[in-house]
Amino acid sequence: MLKPLLLSTILLFSLVSTSVYAKILRVGYPGQAKEGIDYPDFQKAHDAAATGDVIQIYQHYGSISGGNVTKKLTIIGFGYLLDKNTGLQAINTPDTNAIYLYFQAGSKGSSVQGLYISGLQIYTNDITVSRCRISYAYLYNNESPLSGLTFKGCYFDGNLQETSQVTKISNLYIVNNIFRSGISLPNSSGFFANNISAYYYSNINLNSFLVKNNIFYDNSIAANGNIFENNIFFFADNATIIGTGNKFSVDMSTVFTNWNNSTIEADNQLTLKAGSPAKGAGKKNDGKVTDAGIFGGEEGDVYKLSGIPDVPAIYKLTAPSKTANTNPYTISVGVRSNN
Repeated sequence: MLKPLLLSTILLFSLVSTSVYAKILRVGYPGQAKEGIDYPDFQKAHDAAATGDVIQIYQHYGSISGGNVTKKLTIIGFGYLLDKNTGLQAINTPDTNAIYLYFQAGSKGSSVQGLYISGLQIYTNDITVSRCRISYAYLYNNESPLSGLTFKGCYFDGNLQETSQVTKISNLYIVNNIFRSGISLPNSSGFFANNISAYYYSNINLNSFLVKNNIFYDNSIAANGNIFENNIFFFADNATIIGTGNKFSVDMSTVFTNWNNSTIEADNQLTLKAGSPAKGAGKKNDGKVTDAGIFGGEEGDVYKLSGIPDVPAIYKLTAPSKTANTNPYTISVGVRSNN
Protein backbone atom coordinates (compact mmCIF):
# COMPACT_ATOMS: atom_id res chain seq x y z
CA MET A 1 0.00 0.00 0.00
CA LEU A 2 3.02 2.24 -0.20
CA LYS A 3 2.31 3.73 -3.62
CA PRO A 4 -1.19 5.10 -2.95
CA LEU A 5 -0.07 6.36 0.46
CA LEU A 6 2.77 8.37 -1.06
CA LEU A 7 0.60 9.68 -3.89
CA SER A 8 -2.01 10.81 -1.42
CA THR A 9 0.59 12.50 0.78
CA ILE A 10 2.12 14.45 -2.10
CA LEU A 11 -1.27 15.72 -3.23
CA LEU A 12 -2.27 16.49 0.33
CA PHE A 13 0.70 18.82 0.93
CA SER A 14 0.10 20.65 -2.33
CA LEU A 15 -3.61 21.15 -1.84
CA VAL A 16 -3.33 22.19 1.79
CA SER A 17 -0.87 24.92 0.80
CA THR A 18 -3.45 26.53 -1.47
CA SER A 19 -6.62 25.69 0.42
CA VAL A 20 -5.80 25.81 4.13
CA TYR A 21 -9.30 25.20 5.41
CA ALA A 22 -10.40 22.66 2.81
CA LYS A 23 -10.97 19.06 3.72
CA ILE A 24 -9.69 16.42 1.30
CA LEU A 25 -11.96 13.48 0.61
CA ARG A 26 -10.82 10.45 -1.40
CA VAL A 27 -12.68 8.22 -3.84
CA GLY A 28 -11.31 4.85 -4.90
CA TYR A 29 -8.33 4.97 -2.54
CA PRO A 30 -6.81 1.47 -2.66
CA GLY A 31 -5.29 1.61 0.81
CA GLN A 32 -6.94 1.20 4.17
CA ALA A 33 -10.04 3.37 4.29
CA LYS A 34 -10.43 6.06 6.92
CA GLU A 35 -13.84 7.07 8.13
CA GLY A 36 -14.84 10.56 7.04
CA ILE A 37 -12.12 10.67 4.36
CA ASP A 38 -12.60 7.67 2.06
CA TYR A 39 -15.76 6.92 0.09
CA PRO A 40 -16.70 4.16 -2.37
CA ASP A 41 -18.15 6.46 -5.03
CA PHE A 42 -18.22 10.09 -6.05
CA GLN A 43 -21.77 10.96 -5.01
CA LYS A 44 -21.21 9.75 -1.43
CA ALA A 45 -18.04 11.83 -1.20
CA HIS A 46 -19.85 14.84 -2.66
CA ASP A 47 -22.71 14.55 -0.19
CA ALA A 48 -20.29 14.37 2.73
CA ALA A 49 -18.22 17.33 1.51
CA ALA A 50 -18.67 20.94 2.53
CA THR A 51 -18.43 23.93 0.22
CA GLY A 52 -14.77 24.55 -0.64
CA ASP A 53 -13.63 20.97 -0.04
CA VAL A 54 -11.44 18.88 -2.35
CA ILE A 55 -12.40 15.49 -3.77
CA GLN A 56 -9.47 13.41 -4.97
CA ILE A 57 -10.29 10.53 -7.34
CA TYR A 58 -7.74 7.77 -7.79
CA GLN A 59 -6.67 6.58 -11.22
CA HIS A 60 -7.42 2.91 -10.53
CA TYR A 61 -10.80 3.67 -9.06
CA GLY A 62 -12.83 0.88 -10.67
CA SER A 63 -16.48 1.62 -11.42
CA ILE A 64 -17.43 4.99 -9.96
CA SER A 65 -20.55 6.34 -11.58
CA GLY A 66 -20.12 10.05 -10.84
CA GLY A 67 -23.03 12.29 -9.93
CA ASN A 68 -24.53 15.74 -9.45
CA VAL A 69 -22.41 18.59 -8.11
CA THR A 70 -24.42 21.07 -6.04
CA LYS A 71 -21.59 22.62 -4.00
CA LYS A 72 -18.49 24.61 -4.82
CA LEU A 73 -15.81 21.90 -4.92
CA THR A 74 -12.36 21.20 -6.33
CA ILE A 75 -12.27 17.79 -8.02
CA ILE A 76 -8.89 16.28 -8.96
CA GLY A 77 -7.96 13.08 -10.76
CA PHE A 78 -4.68 11.58 -11.98
CA GLY A 79 -4.86 12.18 -15.72
CA TYR A 80 -5.76 10.08 -18.76
CA LEU A 81 -4.00 8.18 -21.57
CA LEU A 82 -1.32 7.31 -19.04
CA ASP A 83 -0.52 4.13 -20.95
CA LYS A 84 0.23 6.26 -24.04
CA ASN A 85 2.48 8.72 -22.20
CA THR A 86 4.39 6.51 -19.80
CA GLY A 87 6.49 7.91 -17.00
CA LEU A 88 4.09 10.70 -16.04
CA GLN A 89 2.57 8.83 -13.10
CA ALA A 90 3.89 5.93 -11.08
CA ILE A 91 0.97 3.80 -12.26
CA ASN A 92 0.40 3.86 -16.04
CA THR A 93 -3.17 2.62 -16.32
CA PRO A 94 -5.21 2.76 -19.57
CA ASP A 95 -8.49 4.68 -19.76
CA THR A 96 -10.95 1.92 -18.90
CA ASN A 97 -13.20 3.81 -16.47
CA ALA A 98 -14.82 7.22 -16.57
CA ILE A 99 -17.27 9.14 -14.43
CA TYR A 100 -20.02 11.61 -15.29
CA LEU A 101 -20.32 15.05 -13.67
CA TYR A 102 -23.37 17.33 -13.77
CA PHE A 103 -22.68 20.82 -12.35
CA GLN A 104 -26.03 21.98 -11.01
CA ALA A 105 -27.24 25.08 -9.16
CA GLY A 106 -25.07 25.67 -6.10
CA SER A 107 -21.84 24.49 -7.75
CA LYS A 108 -20.83 27.92 -9.07
CA GLY A 109 -17.07 28.40 -8.81
CA SER A 110 -16.25 24.67 -8.91
CA SER A 111 -13.32 23.23 -10.84
CA VAL A 112 -12.33 19.80 -12.11
CA GLN A 113 -9.05 18.62 -13.58
CA GLY A 114 -7.21 15.43 -14.44
CA LEU A 115 -10.28 13.21 -14.93
CA TYR A 116 -11.69 10.99 -17.66
CA ILE A 117 -15.30 12.22 -17.82
CA SER A 118 -17.89 10.10 -19.63
CA GLY A 119 -20.46 12.89 -19.71
CA LEU A 120 -20.25 16.53 -18.63
CA GLN A 121 -23.29 18.75 -18.17
CA ILE A 122 -23.09 22.34 -16.93
CA TYR A 123 -26.12 24.28 -15.68
CA THR A 124 -24.50 27.12 -13.74
CA ASN A 125 -21.87 29.88 -14.01
CA ASP A 126 -18.12 30.03 -13.38
CA ILE A 127 -17.15 26.39 -13.84
CA THR A 128 -13.56 25.53 -14.80
CA VAL A 129 -12.80 22.26 -16.56
CA SER A 130 -9.12 21.70 -17.25
CA ARG A 131 -6.84 18.82 -18.24
CA CYS A 132 -9.72 16.36 -18.60
CA ARG A 133 -10.63 13.77 -21.20
CA ILE A 134 -14.31 14.31 -22.05
CA SER A 135 -16.65 12.03 -23.97
CA TYR A 136 -19.16 14.85 -24.45
CA ALA A 137 -20.04 18.21 -22.86
CA TYR A 138 -23.51 19.82 -22.91
CA LEU A 139 -24.18 23.38 -21.78
CA TYR A 140 -27.56 24.48 -20.40
CA ASN A 141 -28.68 27.93 -19.30
CA ASN A 142 -31.99 27.07 -17.63
CA GLU A 143 -33.23 30.12 -15.69
CA SER A 144 -30.46 32.62 -16.52
CA PRO A 145 -27.77 32.98 -19.20
CA LEU A 146 -24.55 31.13 -18.50
CA SER A 147 -21.25 32.97 -18.28
CA GLY A 148 -17.70 32.48 -17.13
CA LEU A 149 -17.14 28.89 -18.26
CA THR A 150 -13.57 27.73 -18.90
CA PHE A 151 -12.41 24.71 -20.89
CA LYS A 152 -8.63 24.53 -20.83
CA GLY A 153 -6.18 21.84 -21.91
CA CYS A 154 -8.85 19.15 -22.41
CA TYR A 155 -9.11 16.22 -24.81
CA PHE A 156 -12.62 15.99 -26.29
CA ASP A 157 -13.67 12.67 -27.81
CA GLY A 158 -17.19 13.98 -28.47
CA ASN A 159 -19.05 17.24 -28.96
CA LEU A 160 -18.88 20.45 -26.99
CA GLN A 161 -22.29 21.98 -27.56
CA GLU A 162 -25.15 24.10 -26.36
CA THR A 163 -28.48 22.39 -25.80
CA SER A 164 -31.50 23.43 -27.85
CA GLN A 165 -32.99 25.65 -25.13
CA VAL A 166 -29.88 27.85 -24.77
CA THR A 167 -30.49 31.52 -25.56
CA LYS A 168 -27.14 33.01 -24.60
CA ILE A 169 -23.79 32.01 -23.11
CA SER A 170 -21.17 34.72 -22.62
CA ASN A 171 -17.52 34.89 -21.61
CA LEU A 172 -16.61 31.39 -22.67
CA TYR A 173 -12.86 30.75 -22.41
CA ILE A 174 -11.94 27.78 -24.61
CA VAL A 175 -8.19 27.37 -24.97
CA ASN A 176 -5.56 24.70 -25.72
CA ASN A 177 -8.00 21.84 -26.21
CA ILE A 178 -8.02 18.90 -28.62
CA PHE A 179 -11.36 18.36 -30.37
CA ARG A 180 -12.00 15.04 -32.09
CA SER A 181 -15.62 15.85 -32.86
CA GLY A 182 -17.95 18.83 -33.32
CA ILE A 183 -18.27 22.21 -31.62
CA SER A 184 -21.71 23.82 -31.63
CA LEU A 185 -21.90 27.19 -29.85
CA PRO A 186 -24.12 29.35 -32.09
CA ASN A 187 -25.53 31.43 -29.21
CA SER A 188 -22.28 31.90 -27.33
CA SER A 189 -19.45 34.39 -27.28
CA GLY A 190 -15.96 34.48 -25.90
CA PHE A 191 -12.34 33.53 -26.60
CA PHE A 192 -11.36 30.46 -28.65
CA ALA A 193 -7.59 30.10 -28.90
CA ASN A 194 -4.78 27.58 -29.43
CA ASN A 195 -7.13 24.66 -29.95
CA ILE A 196 -6.76 21.79 -32.44
CA SER A 197 -9.83 20.55 -34.27
CA ALA A 198 -8.55 17.26 -35.59
CA TYR A 199 -11.49 15.58 -37.34
CA TYR A 200 -12.41 16.37 -40.94
CA TYR A 201 -16.18 15.97 -40.49
CA SER A 202 -16.47 17.66 -37.12
CA ASN A 203 -18.53 20.75 -38.14
CA ILE A 204 -17.75 23.85 -36.09
CA ASN A 205 -20.42 26.43 -35.34
CA LEU A 206 -19.14 29.50 -33.53
CA ASN A 207 -20.59 32.98 -33.26
CA SER A 208 -19.09 36.18 -31.80
CA PHE A 209 -15.77 34.68 -30.74
CA LEU A 210 -12.23 35.91 -31.09
CA VAL A 211 -10.69 32.88 -32.78
CA LYS A 212 -6.89 32.87 -32.78
CA ASN A 213 -3.87 30.56 -32.98
CA ASN A 214 -5.97 27.47 -33.69
CA ILE A 215 -5.34 24.59 -36.08
CA PHE A 216 -8.42 23.46 -38.04
CA TYR A 217 -8.62 20.25 -40.04
CA ASP A 218 -12.39 20.69 -40.55
CA ASN A 219 -14.19 20.97 -43.83
CA SER A 220 -17.07 23.01 -42.38
CA ILE A 221 -16.89 26.08 -40.16
CA ALA A 222 -20.02 28.15 -39.63
CA ALA A 223 -18.35 31.27 -38.40
CA ASN A 224 -20.56 34.33 -38.69
CA GLY A 225 -19.67 37.16 -36.34
CA ASN A 226 -16.21 35.85 -35.45
CA ILE A 227 -12.81 37.44 -35.91
CA PHE A 228 -10.04 35.04 -37.02
CA GLU A 229 -6.40 35.79 -36.27
CA ASN A 230 -3.32 33.68 -36.99
CA ASN A 231 -5.09 30.35 -37.48
CA ILE A 232 -3.97 27.35 -39.56
CA PHE A 233 -6.62 25.89 -41.92
CA PHE A 234 -6.62 22.72 -43.99
CA PHE A 235 -9.24 24.08 -46.36
CA ALA A 236 -8.89 26.94 -48.80
CA ASP A 237 -9.77 30.55 -47.98
CA ASN A 238 -13.45 31.49 -48.04
CA ALA A 239 -15.61 34.53 -47.38
CA THR A 240 -16.70 33.48 -43.87
CA ILE A 241 -13.16 33.77 -42.47
CA ILE A 242 -12.70 37.43 -41.57
CA GLY A 243 -9.41 38.46 -39.99
CA THR A 244 -5.66 38.60 -40.46
CA GLY A 245 -2.61 36.35 -40.29
CA ASN A 246 -4.44 33.15 -41.22
CA LYS A 247 -2.88 30.36 -43.32
CA PHE A 248 -5.02 28.23 -45.67
CA SER A 249 -4.64 24.96 -47.58
CA VAL A 250 -2.05 23.68 -45.11
CA ASP A 251 -1.12 20.00 -45.33
CA MET A 252 -1.56 18.65 -41.79
CA SER A 253 1.21 16.10 -42.30
CA THR A 254 3.63 19.04 -42.36
CA VAL A 255 2.22 20.36 -39.08
CA PHE A 256 2.22 17.44 -36.61
CA THR A 257 4.79 14.89 -35.48
CA ASN A 258 2.62 11.87 -36.23
CA TRP A 259 -0.38 12.95 -38.29
CA ASN A 260 -2.53 10.04 -39.43
CA ASN A 261 -5.43 11.65 -41.30
CA SER A 262 -7.30 12.59 -38.10
CA THR A 263 -6.93 9.14 -36.50
CA ILE A 264 -5.85 10.30 -33.07
CA GLU A 265 -5.00 7.58 -30.59
CA ALA A 266 -2.91 9.70 -28.24
CA ASP A 267 -2.36 13.38 -27.61
CA ASN A 268 1.38 13.05 -28.20
CA GLN A 269 0.67 12.68 -31.93
CA LEU A 270 -0.14 16.40 -32.03
CA THR A 271 3.20 17.83 -31.03
CA LEU A 272 4.62 20.07 -33.76
CA LYS A 273 7.28 18.63 -36.03
CA ALA A 274 10.46 20.48 -36.92
CA GLY A 275 9.72 23.18 -39.48
CA SER A 276 5.98 23.02 -38.84
CA PRO A 277 4.06 25.99 -40.33
CA ALA A 278 2.38 26.31 -36.93
CA LYS A 279 5.66 27.19 -35.22
CA GLY A 280 5.74 30.91 -34.49
CA ALA A 281 2.46 31.39 -36.35
CA GLY A 282 0.45 32.69 -33.40
CA LYS A 283 0.38 35.76 -31.19
CA LYS A 284 -0.07 35.93 -27.43
CA ASN A 285 -2.40 38.46 -25.86
CA ASP A 286 0.57 40.79 -25.34
CA GLY A 287 1.49 40.53 -29.02
CA LYS A 288 4.51 38.27 -28.54
CA VAL A 289 5.03 35.42 -30.98
CA THR A 290 3.88 31.93 -30.00
CA ASP A 291 3.05 28.63 -31.71
CA ALA A 292 -0.39 27.87 -33.05
CA GLY A 293 -2.04 24.85 -31.47
CA ILE A 294 -2.21 23.38 -28.00
CA PHE A 295 1.42 23.82 -26.99
CA GLY A 296 1.43 27.56 -27.63
CA GLY A 297 -0.52 30.46 -26.19
CA GLU A 298 -0.50 31.87 -22.70
CA GLU A 299 1.90 30.32 -20.22
CA GLY A 300 -0.71 28.95 -17.81
CA ASP A 301 -2.89 27.47 -20.57
CA VAL A 302 -0.39 25.27 -22.45
CA TYR A 303 -1.62 21.70 -22.91
CA LYS A 304 -0.11 19.02 -20.66
CA LEU A 305 0.15 15.51 -22.07
CA SER A 306 -2.27 13.08 -20.41
CA GLY A 307 -3.94 15.91 -18.51
CA ILE A 308 -1.63 15.59 -15.54
CA PRO A 309 -3.16 17.90 -12.89
CA ASP A 310 -1.20 20.91 -11.70
CA VAL A 311 -0.11 19.37 -8.41
CA PRO A 312 3.12 17.47 -7.74
CA ALA A 313 3.07 13.84 -8.91
CA ILE A 314 5.18 10.76 -8.28
CA TYR A 315 6.32 9.54 -11.69
CA LYS A 316 8.84 6.95 -10.42
CA LEU A 317 8.76 4.77 -7.34
CA THR A 318 11.06 1.92 -6.38
CA ALA A 319 10.32 0.15 -3.11
CA PRO A 320 10.91 -3.27 -1.59
CA SER A 321 8.17 -5.86 -1.73
CA LYS A 322 5.97 -6.71 1.25
CA THR A 323 8.22 -9.67 2.03
CA ALA A 324 11.44 -7.65 2.18
CA ASN A 325 13.27 -8.08 5.50
CA THR A 326 16.10 -5.58 5.21
CA ASN A 327 16.34 -2.80 7.75
CA PRO A 328 16.29 0.02 6.86
CA TYR A 329 14.34 -0.19 3.60
CA THR A 330 15.68 1.61 0.55
CA ILE A 331 13.00 3.60 -1.28
CA SER A 332 13.55 5.73 -4.39
CA VAL A 333 10.94 8.34 -5.27
CA GLY A 334 10.84 10.67 -8.30
CA VAL A 335 8.55 13.71 -7.95
CA ARG A 336 7.83 16.46 -10.48
CA SER A 337 5.82 19.67 -10.48
CA ASN A 338 3.09 19.86 -13.12
CA ASN A 339 2.20 23.56 -13.15
